[in-house]
Amino acid sequence: MIVLLLGASGFIGKAVVQRLVLAGHRPILAGRDVQSLARGFPGLEIRHLDFSVLTSPKDWMPELAGVDAVINCVGVFSASDALCERLHATVPEALAKACLAARVRKILHISALGADPHGATAYWRSKGKGEQAIAALDPEGETLAWAILRPSLVYGPGGQSAAFFSALALSPLQPKFSDAGSVQPLAVRDLADAILSLLERSGPMALRLNAVGPEPMPMDEMLDGYRRWMGLGKALRLPMPRSALSWAGKIGDWTKSAFVNKDSMTMLRQGSHSHSGQFRKEAASQLRPLLGGLTAQQDGTEARRQAWLFWSAPILRMSLAILWLVTALVSAFVYPETASLVLLAQAGLEAESVGRVFLYGSALLDGVIGVLLLIGWRPVLVGTASLALMAVFTLILSIAPDLRDFWSHPFGPVLKNIPIAAATFAMIGLYDGRTPHKKR
Repeated sequence: MIVLLLGASGFIGKAVVQRLVLAGHRPILAGRDVQSLARGFPGLEIRHLDFSVLTSPKDWMPELAGVDAVINCVGVFSASDALCERLHATVPEALAKACLAARVRKILHISALGADPHGATAYWRSKGKGEQAIAALDPEGETLAWAILRPSLVYGPGGQSAAFFSALALSPLQPKFSDAGSVQPLAVRDLADAILSLLERSGPMALRLNAVGPEPMPMDEMLDGYRRWMGLGKALRLPMPRSALSWAGKIGDWTKSAFVNKDSMTMLRQGSHSHSGQFRKEAASQLRPLLGGLTAQQDGTEARRQAWLFWSAPILRMSLAILWLVTALVSAFVYPETASLVLLAQAGLEAESVGRVFLYGSALLDGVIGVLLLIGWRPVLVGTASLALMAVFTLILSIAPDLRDFWSHPFGPVLKNIPIAAATFAMIGLYDGRTPHKKR
């Protein structure tokens, strides 16, 4: 079967690609990150599509030529209301209409548990509108067979939420989520198996399935499961005031966090759980419990290492940002200007006016690097620029005859550049290829 898979570069999309290939189908992979798809799935047909501009049926018609079925895994959790509306409601409606016109046999659409046109968040509302639009086109699924899967919390290797919860579970001291609703985690492999089962089903089909794991559990219990998987003991939980989730959401919105924001805290309070009976009956032959699903998909020791790296990246970035910002402030306002000009004269900048330009220009560069690292703007590029700047300063200190003694200075002002450079290299490596976790 020729299957157009939309959102193939995403977490769920990649898991579906593997199942389609193993089952002998011919997937056409469509997504934004075509380089990642080409590296991960060499030999498969790949198309670069910007889903946000494919808002009418005629936009989709060329992409559907010769296609038997479409699987739509496109979704953005943290985005503007307008982008959510376009990607989750307008685009799926246009796609489904085009599928009818092009005589595509089947469409499988990944929505979200809790999706409702009148939901509490823009994400839920837009997902709900998308579901309604697809279901209304062919209510019985006779001409265009369709299934809408509404996953709960999906976990597995490569998932941003799984990485976040693994990192959160790492701490031996954790907040008690007394104000949070229950969750029903679903292994991404089980979801991919269910999608394949529905794809290969024959005849008319019109289904809305709550794709959930086998058992609901409190958030605290889920995090304990992650700790057991990573070989850690039970965490000590500290009571948290009910207002804490609201404040966390406000802070997350201010910092433009993709994980912690007002919408995610609203969804956390409401919970994400449902009966799994219909999902089992129609699509899922097996549903792994949390610990079994985690163990089957990834080694717990490796997951613990990655959880440490999850925190290492921002800690390195923030500490380097503080270093550059403090250096800028000390150079410009704290260290005596006359002493700085004497050092610059020893480096060959004897004209006082030139020395001042170099002094305050360097301080400005330090400050810019610090600010950019602080806000997380392209840390790989900024880190590389900071290495280049450090190399220039180190070279000047090494060449200038009157400044070479700084290499043997008891406080090690130049030698400290070596561990700072190593930390910067480590930060660049941790952020290289990482998807920015920012709201769009």
